[in-house]
Amino acid sequence: MKAYLPNKIGVFGLTCLLALAWTQTAAAATTPETAPPPQQAQAAGCPSWQTQLSELTTGAIKNNDKVVTARHRGEFTDSIPENSLAAFAGAYQNCRPAVETDVRSTSDGNMVVFHDANVGKMLEPAYDPINDSGPNEKINNLNLLDLQSKRLVDVNTRQPTAERVPTVTQMLQDYLDKNGQSLIHLEIKEAALIMPAAKLITEMDRANPGKNLKQRIIVKFNMAEYPSPQKWQAGLSGAGAATDIMGMPVITPFAAERIKDISLPNPPDKNYVSNVERAVALWSSAPGSVAPIVEVLIKDSTDFVKTERKSGPQGLYTAPANLDYGNALTDSMADMVTIVKRYQKPLGVFVPVPDYIMWRTGVVTGFTVPNTFGDKKPMDVATAFFNNTSSCCYRLPDRLGDVGATHEREDLRMNLSWNRDIGANMITADDTDSVDTFYSRDGALDTATTPSAKSPSPRMQSTLSWQLGYVPNPAPQKISLKGWNGASSGFWGGQVCIYNNPYGNHYAWVYNCNNGSATESGYSDILTSEVVGDKIRIRDPEGKCLSDSSERDDIFWSDSCQDSWSLLSYNSKGNIINKEGKYAAFQTAKLLYKGQPYSKIYWVSNPEDYGTWTLWKMDLR
Repeated sequence: MKAYLPNKIGVFGLTCLLALAWTQTAAAATTPETAPPPQQAQAAGCPSWQTQLSELTTGAIKNNDKVVTARHRGEFTDSIPENSLAAFAGAYQNCRPAVETDVRSTSDGNMVVFHDANVGKMLEPAYDPINDSGPNEKINNLNLLDLQSKRLVDVNTRQPTAERVPTVTQMLQDYLDKNGQSLIHLEIKEAALIMPAAKLITEMDRANPGKNLKQRIIVKFNMAEYPSPQKWQAGLSGAGAATDIMGMPVITPFAAERIKDISLPNPPDKNYVSNVERAVALWSSAPGSVAPIVEVLIKDSTDFVKTERKSGPQGLYTAPANLDYGNALTDSMADMVTIVKRYQKPLGVFVPVPDYIMWRTGVVTGFTVPNTFGDKKPMDVATAFFNNTSSCCYRLPDRLGDVGATHEREDLRMNLSWNRDIGANMITADDTDSVDTFYSRDGALDTATTPSAKSPSPRMQSTLSWQLGYVPNPAPQKISLKGWNGASSGFWGGQVCIYNNPYGNHYAWVYNCNNGSATESGYSDILTSEVVGDKIRIRDPEGKCLSDSSERDDIFWSDSCQDSWSLLSYNSKGNIINKEGKYAAFQTAKLLYKGQPYSKIYWVSNPEDYGTWTLWKMDLR
């Protein structure tokens, strides 16, 4: 079988066009923007920042156990990049009670708003998250000039947008210019930036009298850095920052391990047995003007002593029987939850939603992507999260573990019923619309901060909205499998697709895509794919499966869809692989059907001998 790349001129031309586009983009983006692009001001009628803060410190969120949300990374969409000024402006416009974003540093010490530790996913069009290939520098290896010379990309198309990475100063000034009423949660990812961020807030507050910036910004940090309000305020004073900067300490299993050897006093009214308990109690008993929220990284109910099985819209789960102090293993994250609730402090949690498919178009279910953790077997794309190195991917179960007194057996953080059972008040998530809708129907949403919930967008591709039934789950999607990884050939009549074969011995074949003559004759290139463990199963419209057997070397459509021969691997390059490790390939056309060339599909052992003839692109039909 002779292998060659079809339509070589077209591929070369495409390469030239991409190179030209990159050159033009680089030439247009050589200096940082000195001022943000104009955006529409805060929408009229949003609850004021005073209302947001009051509800946290003295109102319904604190006293009546109501729920409020913070929009993680701003109002990013399929056209607006995460953590951009446009994303933040959208959040203000949509009356989000709070916006949460991350702060990192550049090599020259500037504080910028950016989620990942590496820049490939959001700043490098040539970076491929699936194969972790292409430019992907660590953000703290780039200076501000280099960083802001790059434009934030659309993660779906990988094309640059008009947005750039904002500094914290630019983000906060834009917030003031737009009169945003959302509270801002600045999560400081690097310990060395906590006090500089507080000092910046102090200076901007002084430079903008009457704007009350200090009361609108909450600094979120690892509790191990400042394990008591007294240490926090001493740090603020020593850094020359205002001592009334608000903090949101986050206790994690690793933070608890660091805190346990730090000597801390008991709060005035209670006696605790460990320094970790004392740290959380001191923060939880602090006034709301010092710490409006304490966040706990808890994933399940393993460390509660008394539990009960419950059922909710997202299935069966184990919940704590109560949140009384003593109903948890000492120093576990469950213990920390009971302490926070003992003081009626708003409990902060993070609800993770798989973000690899978020806001993507095309095929978003029915295939697998690489897993960088555990046994590294491919995972269902609908469960996949980007790593903070920009690469793809991990699943929530991959991050479970035992650290110190905390034991993790499952990750229930997406289960909103469970979050209600642990008393969560401030929920940070990408898909706050689904969270707001759930708690609004449950009567738990704080209506002073969120008068009405918005319906989640189907375009977001949020698995949380699918689980709750707010948006129909798109699986199984109708797809086509295109040869040469989607490339075209004039000789073959353009792109070619795998067709079913309801006649004869049901062999699978490759033919010109969407061909009317083939369709009229009863053939179809409209397929579906489903994930089975770390494999996929491809079906035709009649329910037959793309399969194999030990008796034949061609690929055929089989009624036996439950045997192991129908379970195939689909790797990041686009290869389809059977259980014997052989690759699906087709060959140079020697056969014609109604004047157009076609080929059967075969299993081959050496894909390098066949080049792109073994690559299949999965496209939405």
